[in-house]
Amino acid sequence: MSLSEEDRTAIVAYRIEKANRTLREALINFDLKLSATASNRLYYAAYHAVSALLVSEGLTAKTHRGVRAMFYKELLLKNRFPAKFGALFSQLFDFRHDDDYDDYRDITIEELAPLIEPTKEFVDTICEYASKQRTE
Repeated sequence: MSLSEEDRTAIVAYRIEKANRTLREALINFDLKLSATASNRLYYAAYHAVSALLVSEGLTAKTHRGVRAMFYKELLLKNRFPAKFGALFSQLFDFRHDDDYDDYRDITIEELAPLIEPTKEFVDTICEYASKQRTE
């Protein structure tokens, strides 16, 4: 995808805003003990943050799998972010996927609790980095 600098800046800003909005939705649903929705929104907050980052780097992916693969290949394997971010992104994806598609798996609030603060850190760090890339 070939974007003008103006378009790229607008898309990154939109995706950062979407990541932060989705994170707020996750926290509200977590507080309400709605684990399936909280799990979904945690994953999507991370996904939108990574998606913003990829665009800020001039990279594109069309699928969730593609976004994950590009994040690992272009950013984690080059040590631009801590390895724990890769593990967290995978866990969030797995929880969301299991809760959406596995008939016998319901993610619990207790399972999500330890992911709340790391996901906040993930989204904040990734969005901050994407925002800086956008202004450089």
